Amino acid sequence: MPGDIVIGLSTSGNSPNIIKALNSAQSRGCITVALLGNDGGKLAGVCDYEIIVRAETSDRVQEIHTTILHILIETIENELFYPTETQAIYT
Repeated sequence: MPGDIVIGLSTSGNSPNIIKALNSAQSRGCITVALLGNDGGKLAGVCDYEIIVRAETSDRVQEIHTTILHILIETIENELFYPTETQAIYT
């Protein structure tokens, strides 16, 4: 749906299925975010937002992607489920 956020993860930035999914999301008016590795591959510069982990090994890229996702989840949970006063300790 337009305005939805679609997040794609690719350690190389060259995964054909992730490229197709993000292109499809863009054509539907979604906001696209890519978590990429190394130099970003073919997806570098394609999405609305991207975080490129400049590491050369897949395991290191995946560790950082996992950390980013945990931070994102915690932030969303704080916004949705905790009163404003509690959120101040997380900023």
